[in-house]
Amino acid sequence: SEGEPFREGLVLDRKAPALVSIPYVSGTSVTEEMIGGTSGIDETLALLYLMRQEIFFAEGRRVADLGIRLPVCEVEAANTPSAADYIEALIPSFIPLNYGMDSFTMDDDAMEVTVAYNMNRIIVENKASEYVAPFFD
Repeated sequence: SEGEPFREGLVLDRKAPALVSIPYVSGTSVTEEMIGGTSGIDETLALLYLMRQEIFFAEGRRVADLGIRLPVCEVEAANTPSAADYIEALIPSFIPLNYGMDSFTMDDDAMEVTVAYNMNRIIVENKASEYVAPFFD
C-alpha cells in the first residue's frame, strides 16, 4: 500500500513458457528475514496477519480475521434459538466501503501495483476492537 516498499515476486507471470511454483499445502511470501526483521508487537502482528492472509485465503478465514460476520441461513436460524444473534451481517466500521478493500492503482511502466488499503495494518490499528486480534483480550 502507499508509503510501503514494493515487494518483488508477488505478481506472477502465468503466460507460457513461464513456470509458476505452487505449494502443495500452504504457502506464504514471508521470508525468514522478514520474520527476523520485525520489531515490536504491531509489526509482528501485521506480519502474522499477512501470513494468515496468504495461507488461509482459500479457506475463507480472511473474512473472520477482518471481523466480518456473515449471517447464518434462514433455515438454521428458524430451527436454532441461539442463532438469533447471528441473522444479520456484521461489518466493522473500520472496513473500507464501496469495494475499497479491492481498490488498487497500477503503474504500467514500472509494473507495480499499489493496494489502497493494507488490511493487515488496519487489523493491527484496530487490535483493541472486539472484532479482530483475539490475542489482546
